[in-house]
This record gives sequence, C-alpha cells and structure tokens, in this order.
Amino acid sequence: MKFSILTLSFFMFSVFVFGATVKELDSRMDQARQYAKTGDFENALNDFIWVFEQSRDVEEYGAVRLSFVLSELSELIAKYPKALEELTKLRNFVRIKFNEPQINFLDIQELAALNKYMKKYDDSFLLFKELAARKDAAIDSRYDLIDIVLSDLEMERDNSGTLPLLYNALDLIKVELNDIKVREPEPESDDEDWIMYLTSRTVKSAAKIYSLLLIFNKTDDAGLLKNSLIEVSPTVETYIEIIKSIKYTSNSDVIKRLMEEAKTTLSEEEVSAIEEASVIAK
Repeated sequence: MKFSILTLSFFMFSVFVFGATVKELDSRMDQARQYAKTGDFENALNDFIWVFEQSRDVEEYGAVRLSFVLSELSELIAKYPKALEELTKLRNFVRIKFNEPQINFLDIQELAALNKYMKKYDDSFLLFKELAARKDAAIDSRYDLIDIVLSDLEMERDNSGTLPLLYNALDLIKVELNDIKVREPEPESDDEDWIMYLTSRTVKSAAKIYSLLLIFNKTDDAGLLKNSLIEVSPTVETYIEIIKSIKYTSNSDVIKRLMEEAKTTLSEEEVSAIEEASVIAK
C-alpha cells in the first residue's frame, strides 16, 4: 500500500500532537510484559518507558500510568539495574518542574507516584518542606503532595515500613499547625484570608493523619493531634473534617466523644451541622 507524502505527514503530525491511542498503549504494555516474562529486560524497559511517556495526556490511561506502569517498571529494578537509572531520570525531570512559580497537578501526581514506587517517600517529605518555604503560588502545592502521600500510606498500611513514614508526615503537619498558631495578621488584611485557607488545608491533611493513627492504634498520638487541631481551628468545619476522616475506621465511640466536646464550645446550630455529618459518617 502506498501513502502520499501528505497522508504520511498528517499521520506523523497526529502522533506528535495527540500521542498514542489507548489501543497502541495496551499493545505496547502487553509487549513489555512479555519481554519481562522472557527475560528481555532491555526491551521491556524501553516499552514500559514508552508507555509511561506517551500516555501522559491520554485521560483513559491516567490511573494505569501512575499505578500499573510504574509498578511493573519498578519490579524490573531487582533484575535489571538500568531500570533504576531510567526511573531516576524520569523523577529528576519532573522534580525540575517544581522550580516553576506554579505547579501542574499532574506533575505532583507523577512525582508522588515515582517516589512511591522507587521507595523514595523521603523525597516527597523534603519537597513538602521546600514548598513550604516558597513565596509564590507553588507553596499551595505542598498540600496536594502530602494528601497524595497519605492516601498511598493508607493503601500500604499493612506494610511494616508505613508507620515510620506516617510519623514523618505527622512531624510536617505539626510544624504547619505551630506556624498557624504564631501567625497574627492585621485585621481585615489579605493575610487573614490566606491564613484561613492554609488552616483549612492543614486541617484536612491533619485529619487524615489522625484517622491513620487510629488505624494503627496510636490513640495517644491521635488524641494529641486532635487537640492541636481543635486548638488551632475550633470550628464546625474542623469537627466535620475529623469525623469525615474516621468514617471508615469504625470508631463510633470517638465520634460520640467529639460530639460531646463540640457541645461545650460551639453553638446549637453548629452542633446540629456536626451531628448531621456524624450520621453520614456512620
């Protein structure tokens, strides 16, 4: 079959602009798996890398790309050391993007996933600290990053190395809570709205850590964190966020105690809002 130069040019343009199709990605993924199965690790690595790079803008492949593709890529490391080199290159390439004043959410997802499968959670924690010191819009990205990490840790809660990582995340959030305590913006200033926003993001992340501590039966540390949350932000939103975070942990007694505590500090209307949230959480 002959193709005209115009047809061939359009085909090449389409691949460049639109990337690979789902069918092409599936085919290369199957091929990579077959190479890995037969011990052809060089070709397996090349195909896994190709799928990862070509699927970036393919919406239907988003979850596969950051889970199965990276998982199977990481499995090659023990058998083929070059796989670690290539994964490190991918991670370093994404890491550079975090120097920009605004950070794409997909880049945050990518870096968190790469660190997860390369067992480099420490890099995510270090990046959180770096972003916290920023003075531009990128500072907000640290919450997206830590929330993804916490979701990953919840999925890996049966692994022996998860609890120490959870405490690393707890240390970061403690710093955030302390910073909120000492900040005192001028009344009616823009800083006041910004602190309220930072507080809400910190509360959400802290509530997630609180629920994970309960899952690990670290009730004392969970209680201390909860007290810090209430001290920093004694609002109905905080109580609701905490209750939402523990709805899958079967801690009905904890919810009851939270309700009793809320009644001593909040209005009847606010308590009613919390009660509605607690019913949904059960």
